[in-house]
Amino acid sequence: MGKKFASALVPVVLAVLLILADGCGAYNPNGTGGGGTGGSNPGQAQGFYSCDLQSLTTPTMETLILSTDVFYGMVGQLQQSSFAVSALITGQGASGNNTYSSTTLTEYSAASSSTVTVSATDLPQSSMSGTITIGGAQGGFGGAALAGSLYTYSTPASIATIATGSTPWTGTLLDGSAVTLNISTSGSITTTSSGCQVTGNVTANTTNNLFTVSNLTFGSSSGGCVTGLAGQSTSAAVGIVFFLPDGVTQELLIPATVTSGGATVGTVFSAHR
Repeated sequence: MGKKFASALVPVVLAVLLILADGCGAYNPNGTGGGGTGGSNPGQAQGFYSCDLQSLTTPTMETLILSTDVFYGMVGQLQQSSFAVSALITGQGASGNNTYSSTTLTEYSAASSSTVTVSATDLPQSSMSGTITIGGAQGGFGGAALAGSLYTYSTPASIATIATGSTPWTGTLLDGSAVTLNISTSGSITTTSSGCQVTGNVTANTTNNLFTVSNLTFGSSSGGCVTGLAGQSTSAAVGIVFFLPDGVTQELLIPATVTSGGATVGTVFSAHR
């Protein structure tokens, strides 16, 4: 997906270069523009932003920046009642005063990975806008925090929001594998479908509307888990639940990375109910 996504951005590079005459953050589809004041301000850019990408094939990047400045960009097709994720962009970044940047991100898809850099300005937990370079091809991105009726980053999370009860989370991993998860009121994750088995534990954060996913473990390759994920565990995972644009469909995203055989593999469990 890295090469395909990069090639899709190539036709817009010349246009983006003209836009960039104003510097970092000049691309502004509903996000901030202009330049921030720079400096170092760890954690300032944290929040959840729904961003447009300058790409016709993958127009949306649901962007989560943690208080540690770790970046999660879930790239895909956003519809009124669904979100089909095709890639994960993640890695460590740095917040400045109304800025966010990173040169060490990686894009993971089902078939490939690419180096990613981001340079943006932001209004914390409100909006952000800037440029993103994927596999050498540069484009713009920008967007805003969701309306309060859909999601609020600054409120403590509740396990009741993510617990399944009688309605499990039915979705897919990044490679397209179908997975149905049950999450108990104590936070225990179990798989109720055939194919790749996923287990772990979810804890509700008390300072923001996110979930820490610990001991996330993928089953064997013989059980349907793809090479790279099979038999691996990670604590480098986070969960977020929000409402899609129709205002009634809940979306769950669990982006995660695992290290297998010296290589890092990224995936996203994406489901709605």
